[in-house]
Amino acid sequence: MFFFLFLPFISIFSVVLGEQCLQSPFIVPPTEKLDVVETFNKSGVTDDYLPVPPSGNLELILSSKLIPLGGIISPTLTYNYSLPTYHYSGVKKGELYTVFMLDIDWPSRDNPRERSYINGIVVNNPFDNILGGDFVVPFTPAVPEVNSGYHRYVGLLYKQNDVIDADSMDLLKLAKFKTRFSAVDFAATYNLGNPIAGNIFFSRYVTCS
Repeated sequence: MFFFLFLPFISIFSVVLGEQCLQSPFIVPPTEKLDVVETFNKSGVTDDYLPVPPSGNLELILSSKLIPLGGIISPTLTYNYSLPTYHYSGVKKGELYTVFMLDIDWPSRDNPRERSYINGIVVNNPFDNILGGDFVVPFTPAVPEVNSGYHRYVGLLYKQNDVIDADSMDLLKLAKFKTRFSAVDFAATYNLGNPIAGNIFFSRYVTCS
């Protein structure tokens, strides 16, 4: 299923860039407007990574630009941001949330033997300030390995039932060992259930000719 959604993205991507190296930031919107569940399903994230897709739209802003759900961006768009900005309209007063940004195609989609790479984890986020909680893994730019093809970057938002101890040894290790991370296992450990909102964008990094 993923192939049929992804193929038109690649075609537009090639036209926009002329197959040149990625020096300038750009955003290519998806060719088809899909909701979150459809995007997670057709991009293969549900089959590859999550048993149940989120239904809510976790809006993502990078470098002051709204990233369209299922869009393609250049890695250079993320080089200079200090923090992404996430918004979800379904948050509720008094609740706490966990948010992830993950590269689920590390080191490549063809051989994701170290899935997933953690680009950021923040727990205990208050309803009025997603990313205003405790940083387990500080956010890093979404930059795939060179010439490793397109990667899927997935943002996930979970509602917490309890405060999570961000200083526990298990969580402190994640900042150093950022590969082979499972959001599903993390959610099971901390009783988070399924993600309530999500976002996906695609990116690749090629060398200059």
